[in-house]
Parts: sequence; structure tokens; C-alpha cells
Amino acid sequence: MVFVMSFWLPILCATVAVFLASWIVWMLLPHHKGDWAKFKNEEALIGAVRDGIDGPGQYQFPYVDPKEMKDPELIAKCDDGPVGTVVVWRGNPLKMGKSLSLHFVHTLVLATLVTFACYRILGFGTVYYSVMKMAGFFALLAYAGAAPTQAIWFGRPWSVILKEMADGFLYALVMGSVIAFFWPYKG
Repeated sequence: MVFVMSFWLPILCATVAVFLASWIVWMLLPHHKGDWAKFKNEEALIGAVRDGIDGPGQYQFPYVDPKEMKDPELIAKCDDGPVGTVVVWRGNPLKMGKSLSLHFVHTLVLATLVTFACYRILGFGTVYYSVMKMAGFFALLAYAGAAPTQAIWFGRPWSVILKEMADGFLYALVMGSVIAFFWPYKG
């Protein structure tokens, strides 16, 4: 209970600050504008996807069953390409209310975990710079640490991953700074 009563302000302020920073990054800054490309035959592809799936989910083409990884026909398909994944969503992605709400909750959970880790390691009354370094480090792990996995295992372009990691560095800087600014001197 001491944690909640003492740290609700840094947690909430960090959540709001990172949420606003992510809005600025994705809505106002230009560096993510080229992350996605349009298919040349989008209508035909949408029709083929609609006819070829059972519903929303992750799909792989060609589909690789681990038991068949040595099958010469599958190897030839993969060599000839294209090879990729498709994520099919339920609903309209232009209606962002649910996604924004989930993003806020996710940011709130990360701010809570980062603040709790700093509290357990540093305690009350720690100077701004020490809290900022520790909180920023934990936030950087949360926001950018796993991003390279998407390029390594799922073929996402490194240029996109590096931009997302740079965004993660910004979010970590914001979260660390705000948590440190509102860090309580006494419990």
C-alpha cells in the first residue's frame, strides 16, 4: 500500500507523458511514413486472403510444418519465394478507440513495473539523476529490447526496427525523466 500511495503520481504522469510522446511520434513526425507499402494488386490480394483464411490470426506462406522442413518440395517453394507472414485483424483498424485504450493500459503497466523496480532498488529520497538512469534503463529494455527479434525471426526490415528502437529510446527518456521528477523524497 505504501508503494501505491507514494508513487501514484509518478506512475500516472509518466503514463500520460509517454502516451502523448507516442502520439507525437506516430501522428506528427514523418519518420514512420514509409514503413508500410501498398500491394500492386491490393483488391485481388484482399479477395484471395478473404477466401483463403478461416478468420483473424497470423498466417505464414508457404506454411511450414516443422515435421516437413526437409521436404524438397517445401524447400523449393521457400527458395522460389515469396516467403512471408500476414496478420489479419478483426474489425476496422481506422476505429482506434480500443487500440488507444489498450496502449494506455500497456503504458500504465510498464510505468508501474518500472517505478516498482526503481523503488525496490533505490528506495525513497534518491536523487533525480539516479532515478532517471535506472527508470530510463528499465523503460528502454521494455520499449526497445525485444524489437530486434522481429527482424531476426520474422523478416521485418531492419530500417523499421531501428526506427522503433529510436522511438523506444525516446519513450524511455520521457518515462525515466518524469518518474524521476515526481520521485517522492519520503514514504
